[in-house]
Amino acid sequence: METLAPILFVVVFAAIVGLVAWLFLRSRRREQTMRDEEVGGELARLAAGRGWIFEQENVGYADRFTGYPFSQHLRERRSRELVTGTHRGWEFGAFQYSPRPMQDPGERQQYFRYFRVFAIRLPAPRPTLQLTPKGAGEYKVNTDDDRFAAYVLTEPVKRWLAEDPRAPRYRVRFERDELIAWYEQKDRFAPAELDMGLDFLCDLLDRVPREALR
Repeated sequence: METLAPILFVVVFAAIVGLVAWLFLRSRRREQTMRDEEVGGELARLAAGRGWIFEQENVGYADRFTGYPFSQHLRERRSRELVTGTHRGWEFGAFQYSPRPMQDPGERQQYFRYFRVFAIRLPAPRPTLQLTPKGAGEYKVNTDDDRFAAYVLTEPVKRWLAEDPRAPRYRVRFERDELIAWYEQKDRFAPAELDMGLDFLCDLLDRVPREALR
């Protein structure tokens, strides 16, 4: 047993070192994927071709938002790959946002979460209304104005949300004078996803009664 103890110690130590190295490399690969500079170049070219504005990094644009996934009590928020312009007649902003790093209790290390956010400017401030997909075409509805929710969530809108294949991907919120949608980014962002997110919001607004937006 005495001769086995040093061997066992070496084996356990090597396993720990290997695990730490694997976690480090996995985290690094994930960071490289989430912050792929080629994505910024592709978005910059897309924006230039459409008369939009691209910023690789911006401080302050995201300060206008108040709810999840945005950090509370924090200003001068940083957003990456910010694209602003007009799409289908609506002013918009789209960007990557990462809150403060969190602690993973299982891995005992900090990790970042990355979100893709799409926002459209509305004609006037509206009550807060958030739609969170629950699955099977159903949504959890949170609002501070039931009358406004009823204006927005007409039967045609609810039917469209239940049937549109894009809908389960996004959480959606009317907030002040913005309509925003977001999802947690798990892989490399493709520029085509910019159009998909913006078109989803525009398609939703096309179905919402005009009086609900004024």
